[in-house]
Amino acid sequence: MLYVCLLAPLLILGIDFVNNIEWWQKQLKLGAWSDSIKQTSFAIFGSFKIGYELLIYNGILTFLGLFLISKPQPVPKEVKTILEHGAH
Repeated sequence: MLYVCLLAPLLILGIDFVNNIEWWQKQLKLGAWSDSIKQTSFAIFGSFKIGYELLIYNGILTFLGLFLISKPQPVPKEVKTILEHGAH
């Protein structure tokens, strides 16, 4: 469970890095190698810049990851009996 909760934000950070490479270039003073990421960003996203919707994407990704690794709880014997024979 921990790896899903850590992996989802890191994946979103990677998406944000690619999508908003100009901002990251200014903040981290990245070199010329980031120009290839800029081209990739334009090829994937065009001129669209992801903003606050990253929070929604992070929530959806975390939910789906936790849902996929969850296991159903076993039904207690008393509940099975009630379901099979009624509550009488």
